[in-house]
Amino acid sequence: MEKTTEDIVAHVSRWATDKIEESELVGDKMAIYAEFEDWIELEDEDNVEIISLDLEE
Repeated sequence: MEKTTEDIVAHVSRWATDKIEESELVGDKMAIYAEFEDWIELEDEDNVEIISLDLEE
C-alpha cells in the first residue's frame, strides 16, 4: 500500500511529538522540537513540500 503525503506528514508529526513526550531531559525535548518544528507545526499550512530519497531495496 502506497502512503499519501498526508499519511507521511501525520506519521512524522506523531512520531516527533511522541519522542518529545517520552524524553526526560528538557534539553532533549528542545532539540527534538527544534529539529522537527516544521513537521509538528503544520496546522495552518495549506501546502507542504516534501523532498525525499527513494531508496531501492
